[in-house]
Amino acid sequence: MRIKKLLVTMSLGLVLLTSAGVPALAKDLDENTQEGSSEIFGSIASRYTVEIPAEIEMGTMQRNRDSQAPFSITARNVALPSDVKLQVRVNGDGINDEFILKSSDSKISYRLFKSAEPNDIEIATHDIFAEFSGTIGQDGDTQSGLVQVTPQDTVNSGIYAGNLNFTCAINFPTVTP
Repeated sequence: MRIKKLLVTMSLGLVLLTSAGVPALAKDLDENTQEGSSEIFGSIASRYTVEIPAEIEMGTMQRNRDSQAPFSITARNVALPSDVKLQVRVNGDGINDEFILKSSDSKISYRLFKSAEPNDIEIATHDIFAEFSGTIGQDGDTQSGLVQVTPQDTVNSGIYAGNLNFTCAINFPTVTP
């Protein structure tokens, strides 16, 4: 049994070794076709850094009043073609990714805006919060945002917490033939 395993392993290794050096040929040059070309291609990986806040402090919230906390994210060291977008989407940690803050026995929803001004552009869960493209250096490009919470009169006292999740993705343009 050992010899059989050894022979099978050696045979597979020999097959791999002999086929590794054979290039894929797609064009033949001969007396009728004396010129041809080969496509040379490669890729360079995208690179970027997006800084997000570790926490967004709401402070002491009052019932029936808007509590607001500004924040920002910054993209640095972005090196993308101008038609390629670095998109930053957001979602909460509620059951359906909704924006909520929870305490031990209660929850409050919050709203997210795409600027430091309330009632500007409201962002829904899974929406694009920020979009960056081109070359952005170490100084970065910043997108401001605002979290707004309005606890109702019936909400319980306590410490409320939740997560605002950020997801970065490179969005390449659609190429139509």
